[in-house]
Amino acid sequence: MNINHNNMIIEDQIYSNTKLYISMVNNFNFSLLGFYFYYYTNQTDYITIYYIGINYLYLYYSIDSIIEIYNKRFLMIPHHLCAIYMLSLLEYFQYEKLKNMFFYMSIIEISGVLTSIRSILKNNKILNIFFDIPLLCIYSYIRQICFLHHILNDYNLNNIHEKQFYYISVLVYLMSFYWTIQWTHSIIKYNKLLKNE
Repeated sequence: MNINHNNMIIEDQIYSNTKLYISMVNNFNFSLLGFYFYYYTNQTDYITIYYIGINYLYLYYSIDSIIEIYNKRFLMIPHHLCAIYMLSLLEYFQYEKLKNMFFYMSIIEISGVLTSIRSILKNNKILNIFFDIPLLCIYSYIRQICFLHHILNDYNLNNIHEKQFYYISVLVYLMSFYWTIQWTHSIIKYNKLLKNE
C-alpha cells in the first residue's frame, strides 16, 4: 500500500512538472510570436502571423482545458474560457490596435513563464527567498505596471468588442493583483518560518 501511495505521489509530481514545462514553453512561444508580430509585421503582411498566433492559442487552450477536465482540475477552466473568448474578439480590431495588444500580451506571457519557473522550483523543493523575491518583483512589474498601462492607454471603448475585451482585461488585471498579494503573503509566511527555525 505504501509503495503504491509513493508511486502515485511521484506520478503526480511528474505530471505537475510536465504540465508546468508545457505551459512555460507555450508562454515563451507566444511571447516570441507576439514580439515578432509587433516588431516585424506591417499592415500588408501581418495576417499570416496573426492567424498562426490565434490558432496556436486556440489549440493550446482547448487541449489544456480537455486535459484539466479529464484530470478533474477545474481551477484553470474559467481562465481558459476567458482567453478563448478574448481570442474570438481580436478579429474585430484593426492592425495598429492588434499590434499593441500583441505586444502587451507578449509581456504578460513572460509573467506566465515566471510563475511556471517558481512552481517548478517549489515542486522540486529548491525555491528560496533569493529566487522568489526577484521573480515576484518582475511579475509584479509586468502585471501591475505594464498591464495597467496597457489597460489605461490602449482602448478607446468605441465598440462593443473593444469594451468586452477591455472589461475582461480589467478582470484579469484584478486577478493578477490578487495573485500578487497571495504570492507576497507566501514569501512573508516562508520568511517567518525561517526565522522560527
